[in-house]
Amino acid sequence: MKVASRFMPPAMSPPLKPIRWLVLAGLVALILYCAWLHPAVVGSLLAAAIVICIWWNRATRESLQRLAESRKDETIAEFVRSFDGRNTDTWILRAVYEELQLYLAPHYPAFPLRAEDDLCRDLKIDEQHLDFDIARRVLERTGRSLDGAQLNPLYGKVRTVRDFVNFVAAQPWRGTT
Repeated sequence: MKVASRFMPPAMSPPLKPIRWLVLAGLVALILYCAWLHPAVVGSLLAAAIVICIWWNRATRESLQRLAESRKDETIAEFVRSFDGRNTDTWILRAVYEELQLYLAPHYPAFPLRAEDDLCRDLKIDEQHLDFDIARRVLERTGRSLDGAQLNPLYGKVRTVRDFVNFVAAQPWRGTT
């Protein structure tokens, strides 16, 4: 008998790997070197990038807040009920819900997800983050493998949260959970 999904280990942000620290340190060193050579140009570009990032984050936060306000008091229970309970693995549902919540937390903590949410348009999730970060953690937490992802019938067609759940469900088992 499979263990209930409520006993699944909680979603946690992965630690920054040493190679990423080195890349980040290298980028900072490069920016400082360029700033030393051309302070006006680098300063202008840096200021423009900061303004654009602030504007983008504010627009994303406001969009998610408007969407969340229209779904007040919705929980994971409503999310799970929108799927076929007999044929959908509850571990996948919980892992997808929690990992997407973790990704959206900086913009809106405890975001009420729906199965029909468009990952890019509604939730503002970058496809690369979905492919390389979120999907890998969901697959790892659910005991699924990323091997043969190109053979998955939903490969390259994941647009909604429901598609994402179905994609994970169609992936082969890595081992026991």
